[in-house]
Amino acid sequence: MIKFKPGEILYTRVVDDACIVHFYQVIRATSNTCEIKELRKRIHSQNFDEQEVLPIPNEFIGPSIRRKVQKSGCIMVQPGHYAWPWDGATIWQTVIIYMP
Repeated sequence: MIKFKPGEILYTRVVDDACIVHFYQVIRATSNTCEIKELRKRIHSQNFDEQEVLPIPNEFIGPSIRRKVQKSGCIMVQPGHYAWPWDGATIWQTVIIYMP
């Protein structure tokens, strides 16, 4: 089983009608559980209907949540909503707010 480290950043990509990306930062971790908080994100670039986003470390936008680490190395934030380790690259999502 993967053990996360405090400060590590995770991401989710929820695809429904739109593709939305969320970033989370690990606050505390044990071998079986993780406490994470959602991070604010910034738009790196955008075109007409997509945005390239990055997390802003240590800028939290919600309360912390504690979840069990899955055997596959991810964290189930909500049913059908899994957080995976972020590789540091920008991630594309559907435009939420258009920034000219």
